[in-house]
Amino acid sequence: MIEYLEKSVNINPDPRIALSIAGHYNGVKSWSKVIQYSTIVLSAEPNNSDARILRGVAYYQQKNYTAAKADLERLTSDPKYGNQAQAILKAIK
Repeated sequence: MIEYLEKSVNINPDPRIALSIAGHYNGVKSWSKVIQYSTIVLSAEPNNSDARILRGVAYYQQKNYTAAKADLERLTSDPKYGNQAQAILKAIK
């Protein structure tokens, strides 16, 4: 099923579908795929905090701390993800 969604997004980059795919890959800890599909979402919706936290966490898991910080610092005052972003940023420092 996920393969069909991926093909669909590759043909027509729908941010809602891309976010669902990123969430799926987050659940199975496939960090490069989380980054790939979160980036598609953020290209269309730069302020999408769901995609930004997914991508920030994926970068953190890959030990790409510079990229993780760039995403997570944009979320520090976010009502939904601010505390999580701050905790990860604290772990990076």
